Amino acid sequence: MSESQVGPDTPPPNAPRNRAAEADHAHVHVPPPMVHGLSILLGMGAAGLLPLRLPPSGWLTATGALLLAVAGILAGWGFREFQRSRNPVPPNRPVRALMTRGPFRFSRNPLYLALALLHGGMGLVLANGWVLLSLIPALLIVRYYVIPREEAYLRRRFGVTYAAYAARVRRWL
Repeated sequence: MSESQVGPDTPPPNAPRNRAAEADHAHVHVPPPMVHGLSILLGMGAAGLLPLRLPPSGWLTATGALLLAVAGILAGWGFREFQRSRNPVPPNRPVRALMTRGPFRFSRNPLYLALALLHGGMGLVLANGWVLLSLIPALLIVRYYVIPREEAYLRRRFGVTYAAYAARVRRWL
């Protein structure tokens, strides 16, 4: 365990002391994969009603494929860090440790970044303008609903350790 990581055997500052407090989590009831998935489906549905096709372009398709590949690599790397830290992936479960290694050295939200890349990549590969446009509300929901709840929870759970991490690592990139 690195010195910047609070582990399961090291109670973090303001650690829960009773059973009710152990259930403490970020209270995110609509997980980001669902936000992006529904947005993509709405974009595809809108295209069925009023097509908004992107112009045929090998460059757009190749860019979309590249975004999908980067999303897959980033997500795999992030999931590996979740497994390594023994943290749950769903944002409505208590975390055991503050993750500061792997992709979390560069982004506080690498899995959300991966979802955004996946969403954009799908829009480009499908040449579907509605799927690309649906990325905007998905990002706004993640940014203004999910992330503030998670950050508030992590500040409560890890105190100054999280504050120092947030000061040195950007939210997205």
